[in-house]
Amino acid sequence: MINEALKEYRSKIIKRFGPGYSYPVGTVFSTSGQLNPFVFYLVSGVVKVYTENSEGTARLLGYQQKDTIFAIDSIRGSDRAVVSTESISRCQVIKIHTKDFKQFLLEEPQLCYDFLLYEQDVLRLMCYYAEIHSGATITSRIASFLMLYMQSEDYKNSQVVNMTQYNLASAVNASRIQIARITEKMQELGILKIGRKKIYILDEKELSKLGDNPRSNI
Repeated sequence: MINEALKEYRSKIIKRFGPGYSYPVGTVFSTSGQLNPFVFYLVSGVVKVYTENSEGTARLLGYQQKDTIFAIDSIRGSDRAVVSTESISRCQVIKIHTKDFKQFLLEEPQLCYDFLLYEQDVLRLMCYYAEIHSGATITSRIASFLMLYMQSEDYKNSQVVNMTQYNLASAVNASRIQIARITEKMQELGILKIGRKKIYILDEKELSKLGDNPRSNI
């Protein structure tokens, strides 16, 4: 998880490029294989980063939270994206053209260096996440994601995971049927409560145990 990595530059970015806009769950900001002349500053919310093969099979690479920049694989503006990025919670995002971002970096030498370090952290995280979670059970992926979501501003304000099971399936790259079976079992065990387009966390401790073990199954 990358979170608050560029918090120091938040006010400068907002002053330069504006506060951005609010986007709903499921907004695709960049798609692998397509040209994308923008980078995106995440003011709030959670975005997932993933790849897709020619058969449409997705592989989750990681998540990003507030005060981070995503879609940096297209920073030249003329390169096709390698990864796809999609909101999995309500997000406030500042869309910045790569030409404008380049000029901003030239005017902020320290940011230029810090952004280089940030790119290193993103690369390391994505590689680590892909390695660790490529063999993780769906139970573990669900639990890990819900624990991550609990750190978002949306959850802190509402104490509810505002997602349908379809949204959850998309977030962890699983089928709707798999999600329904596992969340039903979690509900029977008193870990979750499933409502209409909402998920309530009842036992954070047990949820954390499932997320910490990549081989967890219920």
